[in-house]
Amino acid sequence: MTDVFISYHHDDEAVAQELCEKLEKAGISVWYAGRDVKPGHLISRAVMNAMKQCGTFVFILSKSGIYSDFFLNELQYAKILIREERRDIRLIPLVIDEEGKSALSTRMFQGIPWFNAISSLDNSLSQAVKWIAEQALKQQESAS
Repeated sequence: MTDVFISYHHDDEAVAQELCEKLEKAGISVWYAGRDVKPGHLISRAVMNAMKQCGTFVFILSKSGIYSDFFLNELQYAKILIREERRDIRLIPLVIDEEGKSALSTRMFQGIPWFNAISSLDNSLSQAVKWIAEQALKQQESAS
């Protein structure tokens, strides 16, 4: 099982890659499409399979991402996994611009912790990595 799935728009790949590297340095296993979708594989199938294997989903919220069909499909699939399959999944919004912040008003993100990386990406990524690592450890302990 993989600890974290990163949902992002290709315009935000540098942020996804940096987050992935920091998480993996902290001992957290990560899946993100820019690295993990193999040539010749259907991206939608690869994403759905990866989402089924992860306990934490980080949604990078940006002006590019929130209007992307892929982003919306991943968010909808997360809802299905949580509501219909009763999966214990943590959703973590990482907001990187003002338009991305507007997505926090959706029901899916209300009342959950989020990370504001609009003014300080590096600091916010460090905080997010620390929190995600703590949550992953708790999840591993409860599973054993």
